[in-house]
Amino acid sequence: MDKLKYYFSIKLKHLDCWSTHTPFSYSDFLLSEQNGLGILKAKRLAIITDNEPKKVIKNVLSKDDSIIDYEIDNLSDSNRMKIFSIEMVQKEERTVLSKLMNLDINLLSSKILDGIETYEFISSKETANNIRSSFASDNVKIISLSYMKINNEIIMKLLSRGVTDVMLTEKQKAIIKRAKDLGYFNVPRNIDLEDLAEEFGISKMGASLLLRNTIKKLLDIL
Repeated sequence: MDKLKYYFSIKLKHLDCWSTHTPFSYSDFLLSEQNGLGILKAKRLAIITDNEPKKVIKNVLSKDDSIIDYEIDNLSDSNRMKIFSIEMVQKEERTVLSKLMNLDINLLSSKILDGIETYEFISSKETANNIRSSFASDNVKIISLSYMKINNEIIMKLLSRGVTDVMLTEKQKAIIKRAKDLGYFNVPRNIDLEDLAEEFGISKMGASLLLRNTIKKLLDIL
């Protein structure tokens, strides 16, 4: 139990992986994973704003010869944003995720954004050196690697994020993050409500209601 005391965050680019070919319109996060017998089964939730999203995803996956099979399901479709479930089977030895799991980590999250893979996990301090040596001969470029000793602030942050994941819908999480990224909450604002509504292909009133309901849920947590 004493070895699991450090919170890690690593960002990397895997040059041999499908993730590096994803366009800026694509982002996803890992829902579940299972490895064994030389294969990795992973389920991801993908958000994409491209005009032909399924075609884009298929094109990206076809560039990775470690992928044995995959299935893509359309979960939601709006004017600006499409959400898909992607289940894939890969050769285990070719994936960053499998190599990280072999280092005795407790995975917290895995996501892909702008072609960059991000992993958060808890492990021992020695894992930092093991990560560097594990990927030294691979086509993996580590962009950033940080770790810090677990404390109450980190634990509360992780717990609160877990609560919001349960309480907020995908659309609510998407609009609050997009509003923050585009500067809606800045003083003065970088964009107005009409711009935010256009981002999601909804009316100004719809964006206002969605944002207010999201903020109310977040305030109820406090």
